[in-house]
Amino acid sequence: MSPRGAAWAFDETKNMKTKLSFLLLAAALIEITGNFAFALTVPVAQETYSNRAGELTSADGKAAELTVSDNQIALLEFDIQNMDVVPTTIIPGNIASAILELYVIKTNAAATLNVLAVTGTWSETFVAAHEPLPSIASTVLGTIPVTKVPYKQFVSVDITPAVVAALASGSNLSLAIETSTPGAIVTLGSKDGPASGYAAVLDIEAGLGGINISGSDIAAGSVTGAQLAPGAVPNLSQVALLKWAPYSNRTVAVPGNAVGICFDGANIWVADDGGTVSKL
Repeated sequence: MSPRGAAWAFDETKNMKTKLSFLLLAAALIEITGNFAFALTVPVAQETYSNRAGELTSADGKAAELTVSDNQIALLEFDIQNMDVVPTTIIPGNIASAILELYVIKTNAAATLNVLAVTGTWSETFVAAHEPLPSIASTVLGTIPVTKVPYKQFVSVDITPAVVAALASGSNLSLAIETSTPGAIVTLGSKDGPASGYAAVLDIEAGLGGINISGSDIAAGSVTGAQLAPGAVPNLSQVALLKWAPYSNRTVAVPGNAVGICFDGANIWVADDGGTVSKL
């Protein structure tokens, strides 16, 4: 889920030391082996929508809202080939699910949104006054029902096969959002209009294999990285993608400021901003 659902997040600059400290400590106490599921939220990289003449304008590529109607189509692109966005640990074969999440600011009627693959190239900004819509496949990847009330609602659809296919082909995920409901006008959130709503995101859940750590990998008297047996430390992106919940509203005696909490299946651990991990 996205940060507006289950709030799993990773701040590489602040929390890598803390997360690595926890992993090393857990390895000294229990054996970690097999496949693990992790979640990743991918932000939309490009977005725009067509005008009523069926054309793209550069101004609409920076609009605070995206409009979908019976003669207007929204376009979304997710940069899933960028290793800074989607780590190389996520591959077509380990993706369990991929959910497209949209934010509906308002709609004038109950409507159905259709998600289709964009097969042509496009850009949210360009020099010309307008550009034609790119080629769009006719096969519907998924449908999203939108109710008239309440306003300001999240809607989602599973598009796992499309994400797996795009990742396998080496291309980014480019989508079109249209409505099959005559007369409907649905307004969606945009990355350029945070005051109005939320931009589209892609929530990916995948299985992570290749981790096999036990206490025997750590020399007696220490759990630092220097003490681990060769090859015992997993890829740092794997460490980063462990699920940590934000810490709040709980008093725990830890040396520094609590920044995260994690459950290892037997104990609850609290990490502070100095890299120390304490068991509750």
